[in-house]
Amino acid sequence: TKIPFLGDLPVVGLAFRHEDKLRTKQNLMIFITPTVIQDSDFQPTKTEFLKAPVPREFLDNDVKPGMGAPAKFSKDKPLLDQ
Repeated sequence: TKIPFLGDLPVVGLAFRHEDKLRTKQNLMIFITPTVIQDSDFQPTKTEFLKAPVPREFLDNDVKPGMGAPAKFSKDKPLLDQ
C-alpha cells in the first residue's frame, strides 16, 4: 500500500509506502481411493453407432446454396496457392 504519487518517488517514496511480507502456509491434500473392478463389472463401450452411415437428410442440410465447392487439399500445393 502507498500514498498515490508520493509512494512513487525514488528514495523519498520509501517513507510513503508499506509492503507486507506476510507468508501464509497452505497445504494441498490429494486423496486417492483405489477401487477393485471385477470382470463382470466391466462392459466394453458400445461403438456400433459410429460405424453406421450418416443419414442423407443430415448431409443435405449441411450444404447451403451459394457456399461453393469444397476446397481440395493437396500435400504438393498449399491451400492458399489454389
